[in-house]
Amino acid sequence: MNRDDFVYSHVSKFGINDGDWRYLTQSAALKFEMDKKGNVSSIYKGLYVYRDRDSEENILPGETWIVSLTLNPKTESNYFAKGIMRIDARFLFDLEKDQMDEIADAVWNNCRKEIEESFASRFEAEKSKLVEEAVAERTAAYKSQIDEANAKVSSLENKIEEDAQIIDSLKKKQTAPEAAPDAAAAIPGFESVGRQFPTEIDVMRIGPDTLYSSDFSGRYSAHVSADRRKLLMVPDANGPVICIENMVTIAGLSYMVPYNGQEHELISKYSPVHGGVLIFIS
Repeated sequence: MNRDDFVYSHVSKFGINDGDWRYLTQSAALKFEMDKKGNVSSIYKGLYVYRDRDSEENILPGETWIVSLTLNPKTESNYFAKGIMRIDARFLFDLEKDQMDEIADAVWNNCRKEIEESFASRFEAEKSKLVEEAVAERTAAYKSQIDEANAKVSSLENKIEEDAQIIDSLKKKQTAPEAAPDAAAAIPGFESVGRQFPTEIDVMRIGPDTLYSSDFSGRYSAHVSADRRKLLMVPDANGPVICIENMVTIAGLSYMVPYNGQEHELISKYSPVHGGVLIFIS
């Protein structure tokens, strides 16, 4: 459908007969604005278009109309326009598909650059939004992984520190003289009762505060290291820790290192320096 067919299909229903069609042969769809001189005008083919004083339609600034155009016979430097139909929402809703396609083609051919720029800016905005969302999601995932890795590093550092203390203790044992003096007498308030532990001793943790060993007997004094990870049990005839059926109860042991609910063997070594057994609590 060409422009004339399109215009004719919409103006015929307004009572325009074939005899009146001649003046419609020069028509256009124009948007009118208020110019600097206060006139409602538009531009067609490089010439100003003014509202024809004889037009029955009141064309207002900001409106788009299909108009008939008459060249100014005196100056031929401008056109006079008579309104045929205002292009508004109602007009667009009444269009058929082929008419819409005709308008779309005309808009694309005349305003392609502006349309492409508009879509480009929208595409860039949408792409930026998607990139920001993806970055935020990935950043959150990386942060979670970093936090988890830091927690593992912290745990390993604590384990290394504990192992270093154990290694240091074992080195001291290796360098200690074989015939060490009675160390229990060197601890204020304790009497020497002689060596009661073998060089190798097995200690089991069988409860939150309870330890078991076939080598336990009698009474003991218990000393806890500053890091609350090691327990030194020294035989003491007056000690507060009493062995009953090879079991001793160490008050507060569960607060130092919580019990995992299962009986398990503890690392333990005889300490010739102190004349007792050094137990690594776990």
